[in-house]
Amino acid sequence: MANRQYTSVLDLAFTTGQLAAEIIDWQINENKYSGSDHEVIQFSITTEDIELVESPFNAPFNIQKANWAEFNQQLVQESQSMLTELRQLETQDLNQEQMETIACSLRDLITKAAEQNIPRRKPCSRSKVWWNPNLTLLRKEMAKQSRIYKRHDQSQQQWTKFASCRAEYFYAIKTAKRNSWTKFLSEANGKEVFQAYKYTKPRLMEKIPPIQTADGKLCHTFNDKCQTFVKAMYPKPPEINQNPDRPNAPEAQWSSLTNNEVKQAIFTSSPKKAAGPDEIGFAIIQEAYKAIAEVMNLTYKILIRNGFHPQCWREGTGVILKKAGKPDYSLPKAYRIITLLNCLGKVAEKIMATRLAYLS
Repeated sequence: MANRQYTSVLDLAFTTGQLAAEIIDWQINENKYSGSDHEVIQFSITTEDIELVESPFNAPFNIQKANWAEFNQQLVQESQSMLTELRQLETQDLNQEQMETIACSLRDLITKAAEQNIPRRKPCSRSKVWWNPNLTLLRKEMAKQSRIYKRHDQSQQQWTKFASCRAEYFYAIKTAKRNSWTKFLSEANGKEVFQAYKYTKPRLMEKIPPIQTADGKLCHTFNDKCQTFVKAMYPKPPEINQNPDRPNAPEAQWSSLTNNEVKQAIFTSSPKKAAGPDEIGFAIIQEAYKAIAEVMNLTYKILIRNGFHPQCWREGTGVILKKAGKPDYSLPKAYRIITLLNCLGKVAEKIMATRLAYLS
């Protein structure tokens, strides 16, 4: 037990006999603070070498800390030349290269503003949704007073100062947890049960082990695994017999795209959807629309009027997920794939899907 009156502190750690053989590097880590007058006992457990990678479902930008005022201001300032050009091109027939350039320009405009005004997330295994900057300051002060007591001043006065800092820190943690959960429940609208479930899921994913090809060979490199999954999950479609000639259906009226259609497609999409390779999620797109609505309206009008879906919007990230309970995870069929598409392209797809549903 620890005793604040003496420097000798007894700290114990226990293990089972079976696990003891797999534990190495027992040591006291004085650089890690436990929040009490006990030291942190650090050790390593040897396990199979399972490499973890960052989950592609994690949002790359920390939306909660975004400077939306600066984000919007930058978009307005840097989109003026693009807006002038779009107004001139609105009624013209463009080639594919010109339209691809327009789509890429919009993507790059939003990406640049996001990079400069929205900090990126820095997740770690100890990240907590309720943590705040004040707790960081309190923890540093508590650790500072603890070091002073242990190394320099073991007086009753210094102990009281340390104990006060410790009590304030743990009370602040308790308050932060309560406030975070209360805020979460007060804003729940029915779907937040899935967000609560998400909090229990790990931020890292296990890296895919070597995968067998169709001829039984093992693939170890990233590119070889990709080729194997593509062949297994995207087989060539069967040949389709030509149907006999049928009379053409009467042409339906196809009106020009309206600003409201673009706005509806953007703001009826969930801001929590995972972003594609361009890292621009719907939360960012919705804020961008508030600043440069005319630029985005004209872009979608030009592309849809010409029947063009740009290549830069059709890119996606394929996420390979394990199927539960499979006996052999070296086989491609033990996995399933989810494709995370760029959200700017999803807006165009949603506009077309809404129109086709109306016509049908």
